[in-house]
Amino acid sequence: MVGRAARRIVIGLVLALALAPAAPAFAAAKLLKRAAGNVLQAPVDMAMMPYTFTDTFVHGMYMTDRYSVLEKVLFTPVWGVVYFPACGFVSMILPAARLLEGVAMMPVGLATVRSDYDTAVWQPMPGKRMAVFNKPPVYMGARYCEGFFQ
Repeated sequence: MVGRAARRIVIGLVLALALAPAAPAFAAAKLLKRAAGNVLQAPVDMAMMPYTFTDTFVHGMYMTDRYSVLEKVLFTPVWGVVYFPACGFVSMILPAARLLEGVAMMPVGLATVRSDYDTAVWQPMPGKRMAVFNKPPVYMGARYCEGFFQ
């Protein structure tokens, strides 16, 4: 009984010593971190899409001094005809693309874990209003159509 416990302790120590040099290598795994972040944060983007889609339209159209009151009333149907199909499509497709990119880059990130290799198709957009929660490395609730009104 005591021999088994001693053997388990020794095996655990040997494994810990063998894996100790691997810890700093994972700290430099930028691509793996980005891929994992995209896989975990893309579903939140998908779930928040109804909020971010309408919030972007309301903020871009009504919360700025770009248009007068008359222009806001007259342009709302025109912007609606253009914005809703175009931005609705973009707001639905980009979170799915972010998820797929994260899944596709996981094996590449695992293969390049000991290097500084970092390439990604999906990059967070710069700016204060580009995401609901934007504290690097967490970027959730992306407002993909914020540039529509720029």
